[in-house]
Amino acid sequence: MRGFIDLHSHWVAAVDDGAKTAEEGAALLRALYAAGFDKVIATPHMRPGMFENDRPTLEQAFARTAQAIGASTDAATDKLPQVGLASEHFFDDVVFERLVSGAGLP
Repeated sequence: MRGFIDLHSHWVAAVDDGAKTAEEGAALLRALYAAGFDKVIATPHMRPGMFENDRPTLEQAFARTAQAIGASTDAATDKLPQVGLASEHFFDDVVFERLVSGAGLP
């Protein structure tokens, strides 16, 4: 069965406790596609004091990882889901201010 959407995934490389490399991220995306997921939203952690990520950092890491995966993928054989970016926020006063000011990544 196809058409599943994953709204909580850590395939973006080297930003939190998820994929450490683009190759690991690609492997995760391939496995999710094989399991029926057609869309996968990356949700790296944004947790001050543990994962010092902010919107620009995550957007850059997303772009780098997606580009690396695309460059290493054989379009004829590798099937990957459509991807997007959000963030898993640890809701504290710092993240609250980021969300209010538009600097968060909901």
